[in-house]
Amino acid sequence: MGIKNLFFTALLAVTSAVQAQVILADTALTIPRQTWIVALPFEADVDSTDGMTFDAPNYTLKNRMAVQFYTGLRAGVDSLNRSGFDIQLVLAEHVEATNSYRMEANGFLTSYSPEAFMAFLNRQALCQAGECKIIGPFRGDASETLAALSSGIPVINPVSRKVDVTGKPYLIAAASHRTAEINRLAERAAAAQKMAPKSRTVLLMDGSANDAAFLEAYEAAGGNKTDIIQKNYQGSATLDASASAGVFTRIISLSDKVLVTARILNQLRGFEAAKT
Repeated sequence: MGIKNLFFTALLAVTSAVQAQVILADTALTIPRQTWIVALPFEADVDSTDGMTFDAPNYTLKNRMAVQFYTGLRAGVDSLNRSGFDIQLVLAEHVEATNSYRMEANGFLTSYSPEAFMAFLNRQALCQAGECKIIGPFRGDASETLAALSSGIPVINPVSRKVDVTGKPYLIAAASHRTAEINRLAERAAAAQKMAPKSRTVLLMDGSANDAAFLEAYEAAGGNKTDIIQKNYQGSATLDASASAGVFTRIISLSDKVLVTARILNQLRGFEAAKT
């Protein structure tokens, strides 16, 4: 199911398991049950030939991270709906430069301040009944602002590690703290190395404090850091698949940079899938 099957409207419900319902801004609405409002920085432009596009009307979405996140979220929701759930995704665009929101009505994109955006949602009967959630925005401070304006709608920040939930009962930070992630990853790596002593653990060093934190946690979990192959992965470094041929290899990257992770995934194509 391609991106072109989507319709970017005022708040437009889209999943493959249910029919889409157009919702016009500031009118009497009936939002479908279990509505998740996805407010991401899509960077929508009208009638452009570059990037991902929506039909009716034709918008180009330039922010690939937002599109890819939405695509993954939609796939998960579609799977849940096939299992008997009734969830619909509703699209809005967060404009990060101005911390505003855009919705389409009658063929035009209309901007809303955070106050106007939340007032619009707070008025909906379904949201008042606790059937709505907001997924996004990506930025922690923008999520905090929406949560402070919410009359009961949960605001779930999916990616930011800099979200202050103190005194904000409707704000949920989905991303775990980096330290907890590193500790858990080190524990699993140490346990896996003990179970398969002939396997290899490769740590891609990016020069950040995460490297030392992982090695410390690895030793605390009972591992020997001399077992770890520490590979400098700064700059234009590459992964050599021949080095792990025939040996089960776990590759660990602690980089916070999306482009670095994308480069690693691309270079892993040459590795044996069953042993990496």
